[in-house]
Amino acid sequence: MFSSNAFKDFSGQASGRAAKTHDYTCYECGVDYFFEINSLKAVAYMTGQGKGIKPNDYIILQLGSHPQRYQVKSIDYYGHPSEMWIALLKAIA
Repeated sequence: MFSSNAFKDFSGQASGRAAKTHDYTCYECGVDYFFEINSLKAVAYMTGQGKGIKPNDYIILQLGSHPQRYQVKSIDYYGHPSEMWIALLKAIA
């Protein structure tokens, strides 16, 4: 797979803890992470790896020709491996 140290984090704005943006554009969907859109509910689900991702953070994905930014609405970390998680995301226009 890949090292969690490879993720790029950028500062963002959020209430309380400052939101971070996690750039996943250099990773391949279906190989490095899994992503599924639920168009009926205008949300998406993503399973991936990386430390420090929290609700209200942002994730940038390269899905097609343009990068797309998503906000993490909720995230649950697995026990093993500890850096693996599943998140509920909302697209940011």
